[in-house]
Amino acid sequence: MTPLLLASNVEGNVFMFESICYRRQNNSSKPIDIGFLAETMLFYDNVHLIAEYAMLEQLVSYCGPDLLFEFIDDGFLRIK
Repeated sequence: MTPLLLASNVEGNVFMFESICYRRQNNSSKPIDIGFLAETMLFYDNVHLIAEYAMLEQLVSYCGPDLLFEFIDDGFLRIK
């Protein structure tokens, strides 16, 4: 069995993958699959969200502005 190689960032956090770019997944009123976004934040060191207004609106309504800003400030999520 081959061992799983993991990447470690400066803070010592262990991630399976380095980065991912995430964008709108569908044209419905909920453009983000929140579960998929949460998983990417667990397994990737850098999560870049290419956001539009509807996506930001969904994130703020689901997480609240405080938690969203905490994700951004702590480096778990980058929004472009």
